[in-house]
Amino acid sequence: MKYVAVTSSAAMIEKQLDEFIRHVKPIPGIKKNEDRQLFVSCMARSFSWHAGWVQSASTGSIASMEVFDPLKLAIRQKQEGHKMDAWWLTFLATWFGKHATTGWRLTAAIYTGLHSSKHWNWEAVSAAPELFEDWMSANQPLLMHSGRLGGLHKQELFDGYEAARATEMLGRFIRWWHIGYAENIGDAVMYAGQSPHALFRYMMRDVSEGLVIAPYHQYHFLTWAGLLGLADIQPDAAYLSNGSVYKKACRWFFYGKSPAKATGKELTQDLALLAAYLDTPFIFAVLEAAICNFYQRRQCEPSCR
Repeated sequence: MKYVAVTSSAAMIEKQLDEFIRHVKPIPGIKKNEDRQLFVSCMARSFSWHAGWVQSASTGSIASMEVFDPLKLAIRQKQEGHKMDAWWLTFLATWFGKHATTGWRLTAAIYTGLHSSKHWNWEAVSAAPELFEDWMSANQPLLMHSGRLGGLHKQELFDGYEAARATEMLGRFIRWWHIGYAENIGDAVMYAGQSPHALFRYMMRDVSEGLVIAPYHQYHFLTWAGLLGLADIQPDAAYLSNGSVYKKACRWFFYGKSPAKATGKELTQDLALLAAYLDTPFIFAVLEAAICNFYQRRQCEPSCR
């Protein structure tokens, strides 16, 4: 995917917001000037952060990794021709998530085989998925003390239940992706065409059927695959899971501090309308990070991710 780096200034973002408010609808969550300025700064940071990832994926230029980062490593693996391992790292990263305190330590412990000479990279897990699953089960206590679950997980502790759940999911991913990777991408292009949005929708259905995975995990996995240049895909709509901080943040943002019970469908439509005025690649990922950050700072709520 060719990508033009986003350099939207705060002034440009504010102008786009003004046009949206004037032509579409007011945004009660940023009615006050100080709230609007804070949101503009959150948007500018989110634009810059996402553009940095896509630019790094496009050029292959990443800073040295003093601390394990599966997403940066995925870029490096892709550049060195290990694309399957890049997909594996992206799935690990989006499944286990980055914890606010322990960071990527849990993912690092799994991928590096508890920092041993036996790394569980794609070559190793695809050659012996049963052996990998047995290793995960046997080493659950050590993995639990290595780090915590982050991202989309409500439960942070990698206990026996979470380990069994993760082991089953990773096993399904290995067998499904190992058999059908080339066919998955090829079929997507054949049936959906070259549109990154159409390809994303097709692959959402494909991942759902192949993995039986929660939609929000599908969405973030494929969004990151697009950001990292593993496939020419990107979402053309937001995903709001029930009970998520992001959904609560959007309701507060679009309807104020005492919001009406706007439905998920209505909020998704609101985000689509706003995205059209802030048109840029991966705008829904940019909006999610910005709205969550804004809401967290205004309401002292936990992060969306």
